[in-house]
Amino acid sequence: MAAAAAQYRRMAAAGTDQMAGAGSLITKGTNAVVQFYYAWAIEAAVISSFILQLFLILFAGIRRRHASRGVFRGIIWVPYQLAVFTTTFGLGHLSISSRPPDRQQLVALWAPLLLLHVGGPDSITAYAIDDNRLWKRQVFKFLPQVFSTSSVLYKTFSAAGGPMFPAAWLMFAVGVAKYGERVWALYQGNLSTIRKAVDGDVGGQNQEQEQPEVEMDGDGSPRDILLCAHSQFKVCKGALVDSSSEFVDSSEFGNMVVSNKWEWDKRWAVFQMEVSLLYDIMYTKSGVIHTWHGYFLRVFSPLATAAALLLFHLSAALDSHSHAVRVDVSITYALLAGAILLDIASLVSAAGSGWAYAFLHNLLQFCTSSPRQQSMKKHTGRTVVIPPDVMELVFDELERVILRMEDMEKIKSGVPRSGDDAEPSGETMQSGSKTRASKQGTSATNSIGLIKAEKGLHAVAELNLEDKDRKYLQRYIRDEIQESILIWHIATDVYLRTREGSKRHDTTFVRAIKLLSNYLMFLMVEHPTMVPGIDLRKYYTQTYKKLSTNYAGNANDDLDRLAKILAQDETVNPVLKQNDEKEVLRGNALWLATKLALKLAKIKKFAKTKVDMETFLFYMWVELLLYVSHRCSRESHAKKLSEGGELTTIVWLMAEQAGKFYIDKKLSEEHNVDRPTES
Repeated sequence: MAAAAAQYRRMAAAGTDQMAGAGSLITKGTNAVVQFYYAWAIEAAVISSFILQLFLILFAGIRRRHASRGVFRGIIWVPYQLAVFTTTFGLGHLSISSRPPDRQQLVALWAPLLLLHVGGPDSITAYAIDDNRLWKRQVFKFLPQVFSTSSVLYKTFSAAGGPMFPAAWLMFAVGVAKYGERVWALYQGNLSTIRKAVDGDVGGQNQEQEQPEVEMDGDGSPRDILLCAHSQFKVCKGALVDSSSEFVDSSEFGNMVVSNKWEWDKRWAVFQMEVSLLYDIMYTKSGVIHTWHGYFLRVFSPLATAAALLLFHLSAALDSHSHAVRVDVSITYALLAGAILLDIASLVSAAGSGWAYAFLHNLLQFCTSSPRQQSMKKHTGRTVVIPPDVMELVFDELERVILRMEDMEKIKSGVPRSGDDAEPSGETMQSGSKTRASKQGTSATNSIGLIKAEKGLHAVAELNLEDKDRKYLQRYIRDEIQESILIWHIATDVYLRTREGSKRHDTTFVRAIKLLSNYLMFLMVEHPTMVPGIDLRKYYTQTYKKLSTNYAGNANDDLDRLAKILAQDETVNPVLKQNDEKEVLRGNALWLATKLALKLAKIKKFAKTKVDMETFLFYMWVELLLYVSHRCSRESHAKKLSEGGELTTIVWLMAEQAGKFYIDKKLSEEHNVDRPTES
C-alpha cells in the first residue's frame, strides 16, 4: 500500500514537471510573438497593405467574368476587406507607437503611404451596391484617418527636418487626394446621386457638348461601337434610376442599332458595352477618373511620388548601419518605387481606355487619327455563354418582340412602306423564317411609355390554332412568372426529348430553346431576385422532390427515359392517374407541366393546320426572357452589375432604349404630319 502511494506521488510530481515545462514553452512562445508584434507589426502591415493593393489591381476585373462562382467572389472579397483592415490598423498603430529616433522618421513616412493605399486601386471602389450607399460612413472614416496621419507627421517632422520633411508632406497630399477620390467615387456611384445628376440636366441641356457624334456611314468599327455606347450612356443611367429627365435624341442611335446598317453582333456589342459602362461608374473609379481633376491627379501622383523618392534618397537617415534601419529603408524604397509603378500603370490604363477616347472626342468633336486598338476593346459583362448562331437568332427575335409595330420592317430596312405592304391577315410561324407576322400592328409601348412584355401571350396569340386550343395554352401562362417558368421548362424539356426526330442533330431553334429555358430556370433557382414576382423556392423544391422521389428512380436517372414516362398517354401516365386535381396541384408544378407537354404534342400531331412547335417555343421563351428582363427591379440589375451583369440586364437596357427610340420616332412622325406644308 505504501509502495503504491509512493509511486502515485512520483507520477504526480513527474506530471507537474511536464506541465511546468509545457507552460514555460507556451510562455516563451507568447513572449516571442509579443516581441515580434511590437518590433515588426507596422512593417508587416505596410507590406501586407501594398501586396493587397497589387493583388486587387491585377485581379479585381475577374468579377466581370467569373463572379458567379463563390471561389472567385471570395478571391476578391477577402483582399478587399483585408486591404481596408490592414491600412486602418497600420495608421492606428503609427499614431500611438514610437520608435528610436533613427527609425521614427522612416516609420512615420509610411503613414501617408498607408493613406495612399486606403484610396484603393482604380479597378475597384465598391464590392457591392451597399458600399456606395454607405459612402457617408467612408467620410467619417476619412476625416479621422487624415487627422491621425497629419498628427504623426507633425509630431515627427519639423521644419528643419531635412529632405524627409517635404517628402512626407508631399506623399501626404497625394494620399489625401487619392483617398478623397475614392470617397467621391463611392458617392458618385450611389443610385440617388446618379438620379440627381441625370435629373439635374433638365430638358437635356448642353447635350451637343456632352454627347459624342457617331458617323452615320460608319461600318460598326470598335470606334463606332464605343462612341455609340457613350452617346446613349445618359439614357442608360436614366433607365437605371428611373429618371424623369428628358434625354438625348435617340434617332441617330436607332438608325444604327435598330436597323440593318450594322451586323447583329456589332449592335449587340453596343448594349454589352453600355452594361460595362454602368459597372464602371458604380464599382470602379471611372466616373471620377475621366474628368479634368481625375486626369490631373494621375499625372501629378507619379511625379510627386518620384520627387518624394528622390528626397528620401538624399535623406541622412540612410547613413545608419543598424540592421533594423536598413530593413526599414529597404521597405520604404520598395513602397515608394511600387507606388510610382502603380501610378504609371493607372495613368496608362486611364489614357488607353475607351472612356479617355470618348472624353477627348467630346473635347475635340472630331477624330484626328485612328484610336489605339487597346482603347477600343469590347467591354463585355458576365452573361450566359451563348453560341454566336444562337445569339443572332435570339437578338433578331428580341428586336421584333420589343418593337412590335406594323412598320417594323420599314425601320429595319430603312425603305418606306409602299401601298402594297398591307397588314397580313393570316398568322404564320415558319421554322428559320426571318419574318414574323404582326398581330394587328399593335403599339410597342403601353400607356405609360414602357415596352410591352406579355409573358408569352403574344406568341400564343400568333399561333394558327382554333380558339379553344389557344385558350388552353393561355391557361399555362400563370399570374406568377416563376410558376410559368417552372411549368414551361418541364413541359418544353419533355416535349423536345420525346418529339419525332429528337435524336437527330438539334436545330438552332432547339438549341436556343434549351439555352433560354435552362437560363431562366437557373435565375429562378440561384438568383431569384433577378426574376420578378414572388419567390417560389418552396414551389420549385416540392416539384423537384416529387419528380426525383416518385419518378426519377423508375428511369434510373436517365432524363430521356424520365421524359418518356411523363409523356405517356393520360390513361397510363403516372402523374395524371390521380383523380383529385386540387390535391395534385397543391405544392408542385408537375401535374400542370405534364398536361402542357401532352397538349403540345397533340397540337403538333393533330392540328388542322401545320404548326411549327419548335418555332413557337422559341418565340415563347424569348418573350419570357424579355418579361423577366424588363420587369426585374432596377436595384436588382444594379446589384448584379457588381458581378459584371446578366444577360437579362443587357436585354433590359436594349428594351429601354428601343422603347425610347420607338416613342421618339412616333412623336417625330406626328410632328411632321402636323407641320403645315410650305407653299
